[in-house]
Amino acid sequence: MLSQSVYAQPKTVTGYVTDAGTNETLPGVNVIIKGTTTGTSTDANGYFSISVSAGQVLVFTSLGYTD
Repeated sequence: MLSQSVYAQPKTVTGYVTDAGTNETLPGVNVIIKGTTTGTSTDANGYFSISVSAGQVLVFTSLGYTD
């Protein structure tokens, strides 16, 4: 009989944030793991990178936009 334990391994999620209307990239958007204080923000080109575990949800916030 073979038994194997599975542990949640963190993965790096990368991407960029754009305005839905203009498709322009958005710098300075906060990217937070929901329910934590862990996060990052987008760079001058709207790019972000963050380490997350399976099942975690990212919340994007910026002035003038809804979450």
